[in-house]
Amino acid sequence: MKLPILLSVLLVATTLWADADINSAMSNETAKLKAYAHGLTTTQFVAKVEKAYAVNDGTAAFRAYVIMWNNQEVVVSDMRANSNLKAGDSIKVVVFRVPAARHAQENHEALTFMVSPEDDVKIPVYQPVPRAASAATAHRVQAIFECRGNELFYADKTVLTAQYAQMLAGNREPGSPPTNTVSDANYTIDPVFARVGMLRLRPREGVHGQTVANLAEPTGALQTILKRLDPTKHQITLFQRDDSGEVAQLAQKLAEAAGFTTTISPLSKDKLLALQ
Repeated sequence: MKLPILLSVLLVATTLWADADINSAMSNETAKLKAYAHGLTTTQFVAKVEKAYAVNDGTAAFRAYVIMWNNQEVVVSDMRANSNLKAGDSIKVVVFRVPAARHAQENHEALTFMVSPEDDVKIPVYQPVPRAASAATAHRVQAIFECRGNELFYADKTVLTAQYAQMLAGNREPGSPPTNTVSDANYTIDPVFARVGMLRLRPREGVHGQTVANLAEPTGALQTILKRLDPTKHQITLFQRDDSGEVAQLAQKLAEAAGFTTTISPLSKDKLLALQ
């Protein structure tokens, strides 16, 4: 008899916590569970502990924490029960998201929140595989989004490049940077890179993007931008940081539902977003 899929995810997660070298140490039974939990994706983020629960029974212990996630309270479990956090502390969380429908036609997923292990334990963060442009889509203009902090940000290429061109036209000295700030709602162009004609974007301080909770809202930023673009002339490019697999996949799903060709490209933690 097959175990319920959520139990399978918990067992796979427990194995990950126990052994960093999962590929070489995995037993046959765990391999079956891993296959059973096909479709599992994970994302990581840092949150503030709102409330802490701790229970001890002899040598056994239980630890769990309440945090805010997408404006909702959720409980984060410590599978190894070796943390000792309190309200106000920072906690690194890994979110497991796995299809859990009873029937193939259902669209249902299970969410599990757990305390992330030490940095030297490898966690399977969702890593996209870039899609090569086909001959039919090579002529389309890129509409660029960044997935960062599990939030979605739009880089308005038209606004940024037009401002940059105007600034350069007003500069008399060759190679001099723009004299004024070049920016859109989410980004400013880095002036150091601008000196050599490279458009690299820095996030504007204090600006937040869309989250998974509101990405599908008809009047939200993503849906408004998609309505403004033309699927026959534009393609959606999502640059994804390691902590943003969840929002990247949902944004891709929504864009493709609107008729757009999409691609997800990984973007390392310290690399600036570049206008193509």
